[in-house]
Parts: sequence; C-alpha cells; structure tokens
Amino acid sequence: MANREKGEVSLTLSGTTYTCKLGTQALIEAQEALSTPARLVTLEEMQAGMLAGRVKFIQVMLWASLQKYHPGLTLEDVNDLLDGADEQEVRVLMGALGLTMRPAPEDATELREGVATDPPRAQAKRGAGARSTLKRVASA
Repeated sequence: MANREKGEVSLTLSGTTYTCKLGTQALIEAQEALSTPARLVTLEEMQAGMLAGRVKFIQVMLWASLQKYHPGLTLEDVNDLLDGADEQEVRVLMGALGLTMRPAPEDATELREGVATDPPRAQAKRGAGARSTLKRVASA
C-alpha cells in the first residue's frame, strides 16, 4: 500500500496494483532519460511536460516512479501498462505524481519569505567565558 505522506501513489492497471514514487533517484533517472548531451531537461520542464500530456514525458516519469518498488519494469513494459489504461487513470496518476514534485505549501512559503534559510546571528565577540581570577607570580 502506498504511503501518501512519503510521496507514494498507488496505481491499479489491468488488475495489478503498483506503487509509484518520484523520489530523488527517480527524478535523476527521468532527467537522464529525457535530456540530450546538448540540453539538460529541468525539473520544471519535466513536470510541465507530464502535466501537459506529452506522451514521452508521461512514459518516462511513470517508468522512473515505478523503479523503487518495481525495478524490473522497462520502458516497453510501461508502454504496455499505458496502452492498457484508460485516459482517466493516466490523468489521475500524472496529477498525483505532479503533486509529489511540489513542496508543501507551508514549506514553499517559508522558502519565499526566507524563514527557514536565515541562519541565527552570531554572538558578539566577548571571549570564551568569565574573566580569569588568577594572578601572575614572580618566577623563582
């Protein structure tokens, strides 16, 4: 069963339930599959292409999201899954996976406002503790 809190999504196609997750490794694999030596595809382009219904993006993103829990699936296997799915199932899946690629609204707000990224202010330089009470003595 998929854990939505961890960004996992369940997908049932042809009577088989799959667990999809677009984690860091999945995004790396998708980016490598969609990029060319001359041009790196960005995360925003991957998300936009998938949500716009571009078939290559849907195929690669679904394949990459299945690799964590179903590592034996190939791009050809994903083609068969997509061919057996109805359009509504694919739209729901892509929407759900697209949402896992976005930060939570409260995290995005903190990042925009700089709340989570500002380090604490350094203390003024005053030494490492209380003043010493030791006194110098003449050497013998």
